[in-house]
Amino acid sequence: MKIKILFLLLAFHYSIALAQDNDNERFITKLTVLDANEKVSQHLFNSVIPKFDGAEIMSLVEQANLQLKQAEENGFKHLQPTIAPMLALGNQASCSAINSEACPDSRATIERINRLINRDAGTGVITLATNQGAQTIKLFESIVEPHCSDSPSLQCAMAVNVAKNLWEISGLYRAIANTLNQKDKLTSTAKLTLLDQQWRSYKNDTIKLWPQEVLLSSLTFRPNERGFSPPPNYKILSLRPSLGLSYLSDASPDFSPTINVDLIGIYWWKYHGSKASKGRGIAASLVWNGDDTAYGLTYHHNPKWSATLARSNENKVVFSVSFQLAYWLLK
Repeated sequence: MKIKILFLLLAFHYSIALAQDNDNERFITKLTVLDANEKVSQHLFNSVIPKFDGAEIMSLVEQANLQLKQAEENGFKHLQPTIAPMLALGNQASCSAINSEACPDSRATIERINRLINRDAGTGVITLATNQGAQTIKLFESIVEPHCSDSPSLQCAMAVNVAKNLWEISGLYRAIANTLNQKDKLTSTAKLTLLDQQWRSYKNDTIKLWPQEVLLSSLTFRPNERGFSPPPNYKILSLRPSLGLSYLSDASPDFSPTINVDLIGIYWWKYHGSKASKGRGIAASLVWNGDDTAYGLTYHHNPKWSATLARSNENKVVFSVSFQLAYWLLK
């Protein structure tokens, strides 16, 4: 009779776990987001946007500024509202590249470039955000067409060169922004990779949870208000069954199979880099052998097994070693 009851209880609990197995997956939904974000980051790093070092940025900005000044001096003064902010932007980018304390922070430069310059390769249009509002430059209509007629001329050649330079310089500044952002990109990618590995370790290397424990652990988890959140370093244990072999004093035989249940408890661990340690846990628990129930404390040494010391209603001392069913059934 005892054996039948034990098997019925185990079968019932296992069926609940199988029916709600997706709860474990929902609790680590962020893994999917982290995976997607990592793919996006890899795509950005593999893009064709060139990258430069600090000296190259300074040299390129100097050349760009020279071209802009020459354009203004060669009869294209109407572009001055465009050239002035681009000159200032180039100087700021050049200064940020040397990481001087007197220069603007590279993040401010990146933000300004991204906000100031946009270009459309399909139409040949550059849009600049100036103090007077957004200024749209149509390279062909605004620069080339007014200075070019049916017959070739020096002014037409200069106009074509100016349009070409403006297009290349605007693209150059976008590439410089990408270069200045490399350190932050690498740092962000490394952090996201670490979080991804920690979430996987949370799921795979620590104690396995039954559905009701997943629910309680989810309710106590407080993610960051912004950005990605690291995984918790604990799990709540509740109504957790395990199969035990128990020693009962004043009983014959002394050893008996039992059902051990953690009523409420906690399991915790530390992260060593991306890996979670095996952890430790403690819980208020009961031990039942089919006839008598003993109450006590359970110590979880690792995700696989635990030890319980309890006392029954008849003051019998019970020592039990139990194997965690969740570890074997919920892999």
